[in-house]
Amino acid sequence: MEDHQPPFPGRPPRHLSLAIRLRLLLCSYLSQFGWFFFGFGMIFAWMVFPNYDPLEMVDFSGKLVTVDGRVVDRKDTLITVNDRRVSHYFYDFEYRAENFSGSSFSRGDRKKAGDRVKIEFPVNRPHRSRIEGMNTRPLPAVALFILVIPLLGLGIILAVSRRGLRTARLLRFGECTTGKLLNPDQTKQEIENLRGQPFHLEYQTDSGETYQAIFQIPITHISQTTLMEPLLYDPLRPRDSALLHYLPGSPRIEETGLVTLGSRFPLPLALLLPTLTIAGHGLAFYLLYLK
Repeated sequence: MEDHQPPFPGRPPRHLSLAIRLRLLLCSYLSQFGWFFFGFGMIFAWMVFPNYDPLEMVDFSGKLVTVDGRVVDRKDTLITVNDRRVSHYFYDFEYRAENFSGSSFSRGDRKKAGDRVKIEFPVNRPHRSRIEGMNTRPLPAVALFILVIPLLGLGIILAVSRRGLRTARLLRFGECTTGKLLNPDQTKQEIENLRGQPFHLEYQTDSGETYQAIFQIPITHISQTTLMEPLLYDPLRPRDSALLHYLPGSPRIEETGLVTLGSRFPLPLALLLPTLTIAGHGLAFYLLYLK
């Protein structure tokens, strides 16, 4: 491989302003979609959390003790599942000469005060009981499927953030070099035929070591004369490399080392959705669990 020349003189470590870091994390449509799905989905999640018992399946999956009990009262809730009103039942029972009470929720059962029922609870835990066939909270485990939407949004946020942090690390500490397309003797038509397919670039580090990396970008964007592309690599992990022009935000590094982004996504607009999501759901968490 021929001696390489850095495509820009800015040497690491380079200064990245807070605005640049935030733009790398938030200024993309994918990031905004992630925050939208997460924020919108959490609206329904807060409806589920207070009405679902996450430990019920664990506590009642082992050996249970069953005793006779009596319904004390029944109240209809405002919650419906599959168009059926959820009823709240209060009961009491006796176990080892000691009186206990509790409550359970059910859909469709129409028991009334005074009816005899079977009460079940884990061994040696009569305070953790329910009416046989009912739930300890209004919503069954299937209600957790509503969490798919916020979890999808959270997954997108984490993936985009991971990519943004990697980009920030490469822009700040990455060394500059050029990646050269392998098989340079290919004709222009042969190169055109590779469009849309992964291809290999070879690059050389400052220490003289040579590495190869696989990228997938429009092949016509590579210089038709040199078949080379500006590239950044992590000096601590030289195999971690990226083509400068295809990093998120379309960054540029000036001769002074100043990093700028080509993306025109306005930062105040990008901050709006995450700010509203964090503030709104933070308030919901406080009101539900801390107040």
